[in-house]
Order: sequence, then structure tokens, then C-alpha cells
Amino acid sequence: MVKSMQTAQSLCMHLYHLQLESTLSHGLHNYRRRVGSNPFHGHPKRLDRILRMCMDSDSVDEITASQIVTYRGIAAKLLWGNAQQLNVFLHDGVLYIEEYDAQPDRRHTFVQDGECIGSNFEALCTGKSPNGVHDLHTQWFACVTFNLGDLKVVIAGEVDCQKDSNLTGQAKDCLELKTKSQDSKQSPAKLRWYFQSSLIGIPTIVLGRHKEGALDGGRYD
Repeated sequence: MVKSMQTAQSLCMHLYHLQLESTLSHGLHNYRRRVGSNPFHGHPKRLDRILRMCMDSDSVDEITASQIVTYRGIAAKLLWGNAQQLNVFLHDGVLYIEEYDAQPDRRHTFVQDGECIGSNFEALCTGKSPNGVHDLHTQWFACVTFNLGDLKVVIAGEVDCQKDSNLTGQAKDCLELKTKSQDSKQSPAKLRWYFQSSLIGIPTIVLGRHKEGALDGGRYD
């Protein structure tokens, strides 16, 4: 089940036909200032969002019939073997897992340049101006169920956009958007990206390559 999602408007036109020279680092100062004003920025997402999604879509029974409820990022790290601090509690036979917040009162005012570049790339692909002043507080999530052995798992993960304007509500019609600097000495973490995307059923990743924030192009992977 998918709560809602943004639409990717003519990705091919944006990333290929126009041969964009967009500066994805544009508006970095505004982005940092606006992010710094959000007290929730940089803190873990709570499971309340998953419950709200299920309530809004009349799918609360998906939670009560499951054995595990968590977020995609947590599940990916667990399956990948990464250590992490978690809040875990059991209620009526359902195991709820969310990330532990070691500093709940901290204001996260420092923002990496890559965060602004990634946010601007998402804005560009969804028909908005990549100027660092778009809505920073709206996120769209897909919530899916799958079986892990004998366990039924409810998992939610952020969705970047759809392939076109035909809203289907299906994760298979969504895209994962990633950015990578051409100057980076590390290869794109494609295996991790595909692993993460497949957990909520997103089959396609669009990679935007840039040099010092200037978009060089994009491609489907």
C-alpha cells in the first residue's frame, strides 16, 4: 500500500534532451538556514508515521496481523549486518523497531553539501526549481508487507517520485533518485542501493552525476 507520492515530470526531458547544466548546489545558504530552523531535522523517524499511514488508508489490520513493524533503513542495516542502536518493544505479539535517538534535544544545524544537492536533484526531477527553497518538511512513503520466513513484516520507506504523472499507487511505478559527484573516488554503492530499493519494491534507480554541484546528466540504472 502506498500513502502518496510525488510525480516525476518528463525525467527524460530534464536529464537527457535538454542536456542540463543545472547547479544543484544553488541555494545552499537558504537550504542550510531553513534546515537549521527545523528541530526535527537529523533525528530518527518515529513509528507514528506508519500507524498514521495505515489509519488513513483503513489498513490498520496489516499491523495487527504482522509480527514486525519497522522502517526500510533499519531493516536494510539489520539484513546487511550493520550495528545500530534501536528502540524495540513488543505489544500484542507485534515487534516494533525504531531507531534510538541518543540526543533527542539536539538541534542539528550543520548540513552536508551533498544533502542540499540531493534535495535539489529531487526537486528538479519532480518539476520544481532546484534552488534550495522547496518544501523540506514533506516526505512521501511507501508502506508494504512481505514475508520473512514465517514472519509477516510491515515496512515503510521514503519514495522519491513516480515515473510519470499517472498515479498508480504502486511502488513498482516509482523511482529512486540518487546523486554522485564525478570527483568522488568511491564507486556508486549500487548493490546497497538496489538492496534498499527492493525492500519496498522499487525497481528503478536514476543516478544524477554532477561535478562540484553542476549536473552533468542522469541515467537509468
